[in-house]
Amino acid sequence: MKVKVFNIRLEKEFQEQDEQTLNAFLAQVIMKKSSTSLVQTDPPFWSVIIHYLEPNGEIPENQSVPRPKVKILEEDLSTKERELVGFIKKWRSDKSSLEGIPPYMILSNQAIYSLVKSRPESLAEMEHVHGFGERKVEVYGDDLLSILNTV
Repeated sequence: MKVKVFNIRLEKEFQEQDEQTLNAFLAQVIMKKSSTSLVQTDPPFWSVIIHYLEPNGEIPENQSVPRPKVKILEEDLSTKERELVGFIKKWRSDKSSLEGIPPYMILSNQAIYSLVKSRPESLAEMEHVHGFGERKVEVYGDDLLSILNTV
């Protein structure tokens, strides 16, 4: 397993670019876990540590087989799927406010697109969606299944 550290600057002129860099990286690897910390310097920033496997790398025996990474773009979604993306992004925004973390730390746009496209019907199926691991499913899975089943 490999590790990469990202810094997400909180100034508006840098934050979107830093988030895009992180999302682009996440779309290319198999994320195993992440951790974050708000670094209280002047200016403050989020430090994000990603533990990952490369898609074609060897998988240790005690690790699960990686999910294939299929990059889904917003333009690949139907009108109804885009509407569902809007509901999930609203939920993500509300959840990020409650938890005091940036929205991308809850779910990347890529994870939302993959979720909407695959429409899992159970928590077990959700673990096979790009951008979701055991922890994300445990913490957010029930809410997301409710949204998927309501809309």
